[in-house]
Amino acid sequence: PPVAYHPRIFYDFHSLYIDFSDQSTSFALDVEIEFGFSILFHGDILLGKRLYKVFATYLATLLKAKLIIISDGKVIYHREARSFVKGFISALRTQMSQSPTTVKDTGGSEISVSPSSLNLDVKSPEGDPTYGIVLGSGTKEVDVEDYSLVSPIPHGSADGQLYYYETKVGEVYVEGSKAAFQVTRQIINKGSTDVTVNEVGLIARMGVGDVKVLIDRTAYSFTIVSSDLIEVIYEIYAYV
Repeated sequence: PPVAYHPRIFYDFHSLYIDFSDQSTSFALDVEIEFGFSILFHGDILLGKRLYKVFATYLATLLKAKLIIISDGKVIYHREARSFVKGFISALRTQMSQSPTTVKDTGGSEISVSPSSLNLDVKSPEGDPTYGIVLGSGTKEVDVEDYSLVSPIPHGSADGQLYYYETKVGEVYVEGSKAAFQVTRQIINKGSTDVTVNEVGLIARMGVGDVKVLIDRTAYSFTIVSSDLIEVIYEIYAYV
């Protein structure tokens, strides 16, 4: 509808209601409302009815991730990642069920992974960009079936490469009704040219083998200039 038109919107715990008193055309609705927890609405609205009900998907009291990127001491990106992918759910199911789950590794192979105390390891050492926090240049939109970054940026000191330090995992802390911990990695551009980043990933190593599983992929574009050191932080949290 025209920008000047403001339908009456109200909701209960399960649904969103929109009152269109005088509209007669169709349009798509894409609304996001967030209160301490997130409620995500998506629907195609066919007008001509005075009251339209849109069912809602609630993302309340659940595990979420926030992505923070710091460059030259300044926060250049700070928002919910919202991009946990199927690999994370599969890995979590493996541990919670204590039974094998078939996952797709970052090479695209279907592999059965068994429960292990070594699962979901993201503490990659310095110089290893195959897991932990990894940056890429791919521009594809994020999909829940993603199993790898589109174009991971390799480790190194040459132009077009990035030097990856170790990925660290912090302790759990509580702030009010939120419990969280942070996964962090410092990355520096030691080359003489700028490096453009379009995707950020969190990859976990599963079990005693060399199985690597993508658990989050976030699309965000920024540039790491020559000699610039950045810190990438995944804050993984739950709140009630």
